[in-house]
Amino acid sequence: MEHNPLVFRKAEEKDIPFLIETIVAAEKSGTDVFSYSKIFELPELEIRKILADILAEDATGQELCYSDYLMAEYEGKVAGAVAGWIEGESGQPGTIIKGTLFKYFIPAENLEQAAAKMSYINEVHHHWKQGALIIDIGLTLPEFRGKGFSLP
Repeated sequence: MEHNPLVFRKAEEKDIPFLIETIVAAEKSGTDVFSYSKIFELPELEIRKILADILAEDATGQELCYSDYLMAEYEGKVAGAVAGWIEGESGQPGTIIKGTLFKYFIPAENLEQAAAKMSYINEVHHHWKQGALIIDIGLTLPEFRGKGFSLP
């Protein structure tokens, strides 16, 4: 039997630090601009702490939920992660779930600052179709690219 160096598994709570890196990398999209920091006017370090708390809630149906991630390990090392879920499967749209989490974890004054930017946010926000399979945030670490598997 041939050894397969590539293993996929569901993310677990222990993966939250890597998932934060995945979210930050995806939000920056190769730039130095971290959208959550800009929207909520909070430093990246504070947003990372908030993301850890939100991910630990494990509220399924949106990209800030650890159990909605698939992890890729190559030769026993974490190589990447990707988020995926069925939109609205929990009975609520992912934007409502995510918004509720933000309302709970983001300081009120920062939520007010974000509300002032809603017209811009709505222009770039994804409106997912109910029942659609969403494959959204992902990262393959540079040292694992070109190994014959694909994560965004």
